[in-house]
Amino acid sequence: MSIIKIKLFKQVIKKFSKKEKQDKIIVTEDKRLRNILAYASQIKIKNKKYWKIAFNAEAVSSADNWRIIHIALHEFGHIVTNAKTAVDREYRAEVYALTMIKKYYSSHYQECCEMDLKYVITQEVKYGIAFKKALKTLGYK
Repeated sequence: MSIIKIKLFKQVIKKFSKKEKQDKIIVTEDKRLRNILAYASQIKIKNKKYWKIAFNAEAVSSADNWRIIHIALHEFGHIVTNAKTAVDREYRAEVYALTMIKKYYSSHYQECCEMDLKYVITQEVKYGIAFKKALKTLGYK
């Protein structure tokens, strides 16, 4: 297991938590995850609301750096954007992620957009619709 890649995932969340002034975020490993790298959810601890970003350490360890950054920013996008429907949540999180990647990690932007194009074809409908709309919004192909 690559500690360096797990550290990268956590560093991206930490960097953008500071940038967006989000201090109630818990990043944790979830050994139950099988088919996804990470997810964001709200939790309550002692009547206080927190966001939890859980990740699959094995999957993160074997992912390329650009993929780790992309997933971390997508999940973080769920925290800083508001939406009512599942498709809109995914769309807004993806626009946030790609915008931040273009601004702060521009060398990875092309790879992330290309991955989104694959998702449009192969993944669950809500992701396909959301990612296609995100790419169109950002003027990609």
